[in-house]
Amino acid sequence: FVQHSVNYHRLMLQDYLWAIRLGELQGRPFSDALRQRIAQAEAWLYQLQDVSTGQVPYYGQNDGALILPLNNCDYLDFRPVVQATHFMITGKRRYPSGPWDEDLLWLFGPQALDSEVDAAPRLDFRANIGGYYTFRSRNSFAFVRCATYRDRPGQADMLHFDLWWRGQNIAVDPGTYSYNAPPPWNNPLAHTIYHNTVSVDGLDQMDRVGRFLWFPWIHSHILHNVRSPRGYLSYWEAEHDGYRRLSDPVTHRRGILRVAEDIWLILDELQGAKTHAFRLHWLFQDWPYHWHPDSGCLQLKTNQGEYYVRILTTANQASWGLARAEENAANGWRAPYYSHRTPAVSLELTTRASATRFVTLFSPLMG
Repeated sequence: FVQHSVNYHRLMLQDYLWAIRLGELQGRPFSDALRQRIAQAEAWLYQLQDVSTGQVPYYGQNDGALILPLNNCDYLDFRPVVQATHFMITGKRRYPSGPWDEDLLWLFGPQALDSEVDAAPRLDFRANIGGYYTFRSRNSFAFVRCATYRDRPGQADMLHFDLWWRGQNIAVDPGTYSYNAPPPWNNPLAHTIYHNTVSVDGLDQMDRVGRFLWFPWIHSHILHNVRSPRGYLSYWEAEHDGYRRLSDPVTHRRGILRVAEDIWLILDELQGAKTHAFRLHWLFQDWPYHWHPDSGCLQLKTNQGEYYVRILTTANQASWGLARAEENAANGWRAPYYSHRTPAVSLELTTRASATRFVTLFSPLMG
């Protein structure tokens, strides 16, 4: 969808649900071609969901827009719109019965609640034109964005990486919070430095030239996207040109390697000719944690058990930073809902060099 936002993708589906259903009831149905496009849009959202919670990454502008609030599920639960849209197109449900059936009931009547369940598997997924990719194992799934913009960007967050494990969002998108709050909360989370990616010289991947306007638009491309025959290994690699606009151009290339079920290795390579400040940033939920500065290891005590994050660099000198809910700053915060922020754990590794590599290891096992 042109808004580059998972939430606005839901809003678009709700608009079409309403319009297509009204057309059906009036005997003026929309075209099969349109219905096929909506089917693809619903399948896209279904593939981005966490299996156990129905949630999705907070990716893109997340300003609370919910145009068809027909259910009592949490705002972050996307199962209601997926359930209703899938039924409208196929006559079948995506999920067994639950509170996410309310949209189905209001729009299609009680008979829809007895329809067949069509729970397709969620697999590694690629939407090449939009630039959205997911990678899955039995307990984990990862999400990353790699796109060349054809429509106005909302945030400077290319190659942002989301990681989910056992229904918990480990590496999180910061969200949006507010477009109009006083500084420092006037839409700061759109900036590169708050996302799970690398920034160069403290700059955004694009120049912000208005409240919702960025230039020049990023170009990205995929270098590798492979999976071993038995599925034990998968590897994805891509790069963007956001920092090629600098007087000394810098290329950022990111690789994602999944080993076995739940071990993820993120490889970031930055290449320039002169010295730059390179900063790798990760954002986590506000769980109890223990920081091991000697090894660069963050131990998170999640609701499903301990989880470990270790970050390293090939540079000779580097400094780590750890923050939680900083005062008068957006660092160490996330906004799962609009105008509502909650503490988060922010981890960064910064170095100065002409070129460097960062390595991040995610694992439920001590690395």
